[in-house]
Amino acid sequence: MALIDDLIKESWLKSPEIIGSFRKIKRRDFLPEDIKNLAELNEALSIGWGQTISQPLVVAFMLGQLQPKKGDKILDVGAGSGWTTALLAEIVGSQGKIIAMEIIPELKEFGERNVNKYNFIKKEIVEFICTDGSKGYSKEAPFDRILASAACQEIPPAWKEQVKVGGRIVVPIKNSIWLFIKKSKDEFEKFEYPGFVFVPLMEKTVTKEEVKKESKKVAIVIAFRDFRDEEYFIPKEILERAEIEIKTVSSQKGTAIGADGGEAEVDILLEDLNPADFEAIIFVGGRGCLKYLDNEDSYRIVKEAVSQNKILASICVSPVILAKTGVLQGKRATVWSSTFDKSTIKILKENGAIYQDELVVVDGKIITGNGPGASEKFGKTIIRGLTP
Repeated sequence: MALIDDLIKESWLKSPEIIGSFRKIKRRDFLPEDIKNLAELNEALSIGWGQTISQPLVVAFMLGQLQPKKGDKILDVGAGSGWTTALLAEIVGSQGKIIAMEIIPELKEFGERNVNKYNFIKKEIVEFICTDGSKGYSKEAPFDRILASAACQEIPPAWKEQVKVGGRIVVPIKNSIWLFIKKSKDEFEKFEYPGFVFVPLMEKTVTKEEVKKESKKVAIVIAFRDFRDEEYFIPKEILERAEIEIKTVSSQKGTAIGADGGEAEVDILLEDLNPADFEAIIFVGGRGCLKYLDNEDSYRIVKEAVSQNKILASICVSPVILAKTGVLQGKRATVWSSTFDKSTIKILKENGAIYQDELVVVDGKIITGNGPGASEKFGKTIIRGLTP
């Protein structure tokens, strides 16, 4: 539990009750299967549906401001994965109650399954509700505490009405975390803590189709022949599990064929790719990469992606293309090489890159991977880059 120890050492976790809850409720139990190994990262992680499980540091800070106590009744708005819900349930105990509100039906079910691992629903400590959390939950009001894990433009009036006198509301508003302490029926003491980023609070029930329309889009650029299969299919699967829309790009329309026989339908021609339409551009390697993709169209795409502050990811030999455009000047990067062929490393260095002999290297918005063995880590690193 190195992460928890670090949060204690850095004074983000202070109260014994919250520390005990963090130690007992395992974050990995609230993550999708393919990113459970990232549970110890002090970062927000995508859980699909355009939503995230919050950064542990942020959760620790918000719970510290909320000051939950044994026996409290708490409204948890934007329950998502269920992690904060379970943390709160552990603190309030059998005499307390957590009303967990999540507006996305499938995400509500995901969070409910996760919380159920700790028997809090069976013990009737937690109840999940699928509805608009901005209206609060008058049926169970008043609440001792209200916690929101998604950003509002302003605090909903219903929350002010439904919290007890002496109660606390902790809510992200724009890019700050706010603490409201109710002093009387109409009077609140307010504290602002700026410098945080959250996904927005949804105020209407959304369908899977609507979420998909608003989901992030990523373009994967591959050689029309002999792209490296693992470097395309593994990151693509990881991204799609996170509800990220993928468009496959190549120099010809039709069916692209990988070096191992894998097939991929091309959605967009290389010459027509507009980086402004995507959150990330990924270049895949393989022996066909430099034959089909080392050209002016790719150079334009790389330069535009960087100028527009997009995530630019490149694996295997494809970092050579990035190097030739000049975008790796002064940047740390990796690339495929072998015992007998170090030419790719030479090209990176000649173009000002700081070569690193690592599986995956991140420098700002540029992510590079050194070959098929890095495919899984490469895909998961891109996910982290796409997460707010």
